[in-house]
Amino acid sequence: MAEALEAADLPTGVFNLIQGGRTTGAALLDQNIDALLFTGSGAAGAHFRKKFADDPHVILALELGGNNPLVVWDAADAQAVAGIVIQSAFITTGQRCSCARRLIVPEGAAGDAVIEAVRALADRLTFAPWTSDGEVYGGPLISARAADGALKAVDALITGGARVIRPFGRIPGLSDAFVAPGILDMAEARDIPDEEIFAPVLQVYRAADSTPPWPAPTTPDTACPPVWSATIRPTGTASSAASARAWSTSTGPPRARRATCPSAAWAPAATTAPAPTTPPTTAPTPWPVSRRTRSRTSRLKSRD
Repeated sequence: MAEALEAADLPTGVFNLIQGGRTTGAALLDQNIDALLFTGSGAAGAHFRKKFADDPHVILALELGGNNPLVVWDAADAQAVAGIVIQSAFITTGQRCSCARRLIVPEGAAGDAVIEAVRALADRLTFAPWTSDGEVYGGPLISARAADGALKAVDALITGGARVIRPFGRIPGLSDAFVAPGILDMAEARDIPDEEIFAPVLQVYRAADSTPPWPAPTTPDTACPPVWSATIRPTGTASSAASARAWSTSTGPPRARRATCPSAAWAPAATTAPAPTTPPTTAPTPWPVSRRTRSRTSRLKSRD
């Protein structure tokens, strides 16, 4: 982008590209800036709000992560829905604020079938350098340090009672930033912090039929839960069950990431709701990887 703008004769100094880590970002924030656009953790966002509390002229646009749930309820085809779960949880190696971190399924055989289908499909994914032969689904985490933090967080969950469905760990033969996606059963876990792990780690929870499976957000950064269901829809709208399914194909309802989602906002769909459209059962198509460097003026991206 910097080269393209220079080639377009943009005056020198209008656009500046500065790459670096935490110290570089801190140095930029100590300048007389007009705005800060940040994508990162909730803790970092809280720090920026405090830092600029006495500078109301500084525009803050903070896109912060959350411990996002994905509800799969009364799914008729576990194999079909597994592709959506995989895309939501593991796309870009789990490095999106909108990625699903928690999978909520019903207790019993139906929920077990979904979990097994997700595990089996995860086993087929290849995480490797983009120059590797074959079909690569995902690349590394942003750094070996980020991988260290994710491994530490997963170890803490296991210590707290989580059972490993699919182990999360480094990939032999690759750099320490490469990790394989992990899936954890949280049925016996206790005192688990409601914190996002910014990596391909999916925590599985089961709910009884009589229990609303979409928990209200416990932190300001918890997104509204996208739902995959043949019989559930949002009330108070003209949407049908199809809309709930459509939400699950992306990351949730538009502009709803910080909205509260009480269970009263949901109800069984009418019996005349259209039949669900079955997604493909094949492994998700990997997103293309390139050598491009993404950057934006005054935009800092860090998980530190």
